[in-house]
Amino acid sequence: MSVILLTPVTIFCMCCKQAGQTNPTVKLFVTNLYGQTHTQELTPPTSFKARDHYVSMVKWISNTKTAVRWLNRPQNVSILTVCDTTTGACSKKHEVMSEIWLSKQTEEPVFSKDSNKFFLSVPVKQGGRGEFHHIAMFTTQSTNEQISVRHLTSGDWEVTRILAYDEIHQKIVSAVGLFPRHCLSCELNKPKCTYFSADISPSNQHFILHCKGPGIPVVTLHSMNNPKKLPLKLSYPVNFSESQRYGLLFLVDGAPGSQLVTDRFLLDWDSVLVSSHDVIVARFDGRGSGFQGERVLQAVHQQLGIVDVQDQIAAIEYLKKLPYIDPDRIGIFGKGYGGYITLMMLKSTDELKCAVAMAPVTEWKLYDFQRASQCAGLERKECDVNTRNSRRWVESLRFQKNNPTVEYNALPTSATTADMQKLDIMAHIYFAQ
Repeated sequence: MSVILLTPVTIFCMCCKQAGQTNPTVKLFVTNLYGQTHTQELTPPTSFKARDHYVSMVKWISNTKTAVRWLNRPQNVSILTVCDTTTGACSKKHEVMSEIWLSKQTEEPVFSKDSNKFFLSVPVKQGGRGEFHHIAMFTTQSTNEQISVRHLTSGDWEVTRILAYDEIHQKIVSAVGLFPRHCLSCELNKPKCTYFSADISPSNQHFILHCKGPGIPVVTLHSMNNPKKLPLKLSYPVNFSESQRYGLLFLVDGAPGSQLVTDRFLLDWDSVLVSSHDVIVARFDGRGSGFQGERVLQAVHQQLGIVDVQDQIAAIEYLKKLPYIDPDRIGIFGKGYGGYITLMMLKSTDELKCAVAMAPVTEWKLYDFQRASQCAGLERKECDVNTRNSRRWVESLRFQKNNPTVEYNALPTSATTADMQKLDIMAHIYFAQ
């Protein structure tokens, strides 16, 4: 893992700098945090080395490449480079010069997986109305390293953000800054959600839509293949501020067909965490939840613990990117089938720092077999196989009981089937950081 450091580290006041005064000198370094310590400076373009300049954007492209935008002090010359973090060498990919100041210099380019193609919004002249920012595709020719440019959009309107590049379908997802705003190449446009932003998953399978007006702000999760929204509800502390970071508790409900996201008034134990302990609580209805149509409900048929877990993880991965969510304080609570989902999430992701699985399904033969047969399509023989798999996972946690971060509480191994059938709780497993 590497980090990008700006030097010098000395803290000084920049608020009183005036026109004509000397700017603080800024250098860009990459430091390896694992293995042998190694720090490498990323060198600016030659024309900027002896002059005041800004680093307006830095973005990781791969484990060994970063995109860096350098901007001169008058802010009318901008150079986008791709830097090799092992050698510090930076190659110029795009340069813009203007007689007036340049806008959108913090925009992050969107790269293809092989880094040979990237997309930016650049100013393009549109008749008598002047220049508008539109999407351009930059492709590096493998033979001579020359870069070709192809303009993809035009008109007297502006592209506000390029969200993603779908290489499989050769499609760009972008938002257009009209009034009202809308998505240029997707179905993000919703009633009462004409001012919005969105985040696309790395696999381009899901996106989180942040509706900011004119209706009540709401965050929803959607599938790119099936645009139907998957409701997500966040409960915020009273004195919530986007400038602070909060812990996140993710609640997972029970059996398929249930519904967590409603407008029902409810005060529960998690309400105390929100009101008194500054915790954000999230409720999410992914595939397998009820009252969203048969396609969403029956998506878990013979897919229990697979597609629903994928949706839950997708929601958590994007919630942690919100500026006010502390990625090191994300926990999950699940009960019953929700406890089973919690265990499967622990098995599938490292994003969770704390998890509580209350009465999880670890013995499918003791679960509601009508429900198991209905949702999983399990015959008795298949049920035995699923039971063994669930048991192996829970038993693997038992061997961690000497680990101080893990507490395991379950029925003794000597318990009989009759004893198990009398009890609601099969296993409680607690993880704490």
